[in-house]
Amino acid sequence: MNFEVSLSTCWCSGRHEDGYEMLREIANLGFEYAELSHGIRVTLMPGILKAAEEGWIKISSTHNFCPLPVGVLHPAPNYYQPSSPNKQEREMWVRQTLATLDFTTKVKASRVVMHSGSVFGRFIFDPFKKVEKLKKQRGQDVDLVDDVQYHNALDKARNKLLKKAGHALQYIVDSYARVLPRASELGLK
Repeated sequence: MNFEVSLSTCWCSGRHEDGYEMLREIANLGFEYAELSHGIRVTLMPGILKAAEEGWIKISSTHNFCPLPVGVLHPAPNYYQPSSPNKQEREMWVRQTLATLDFTTKVKASRVVMHSGSVFGRFIFDPFKKVEKLKKQRGQDVDLVDDVQYHNALDKARNKLLKKAGHALQYIVDSYARVLPRASELGLK
């Protein structure tokens, strides 16, 4: 099996004004691959594209949104969420995600990391707290496959989460259905 070890730009993109120099810093540390994180500002793009074209560093993946939406100057993977109850926000997620997919191919990467959003609303109590407590009580090396009490707690927590999720899960499915054909067309994973 062949592994690509990549260094994410999340630790350095905020202090660079030039994408070329940012990637040079990563290459100088001995990395052949970099992941472009969700903190890549539009101003870094020309240098990144130049470095990718020259080929002295390879881009393994991008992290949605890459580049950041115009006007956003800080890492913001959840700036727009596919799970949002707001239709306009979901539309912006699709639009920005499609831009990420296109940019990913420009830098010759093959993968995109995407966040699927969150369940809106708050839990007064963590629904998985009892599940975690049971796991801790049983010990690290115990197989919980046949533990009825554990499975009951897990089912109860999962049902609470699904109930709280409301339409969010369908919004996620619908949003991904709009971007996955383009990802497939571009040969992205």
